[in-house]
Amino acid sequence: MTHNLYIYYRSAEDIGEQLCAFVGFVQADTGVEGWLQRRPGTSSRPEDKGVPMITWMECYDGVEPGFTAELERLWGEFGIAGAVHCERRVELLEDCPCA
Repeated sequence: MTHNLYIYYRSAEDIGEQLCAFVGFVQADTGVEGWLQRRPGTSSRPEDKGVPMITWMECYDGVEPGFTAELERLWGEFGIAGAVHCERRVELLEDCPCA
């Protein structure tokens, strides 16, 4: 059974091009097509020290459960982890059969 994988996190708006490049890097390495989304507008929390932040979401459909570990390896290899201002939250979901 395949799953849909969503990873969300917050960072400054100026790394959007790097994040798009990462999604392309994943596709080139794994053959899994993904896309990047963002929440409209910016927000700022006290821990952001006045820097406007964007909530980003990587989306990958039709992946096997082991893809999550592969994606984390690629994230470390790509080298932009320091640009993200919080933990990357991972949600692995499956379709529900509806009666």
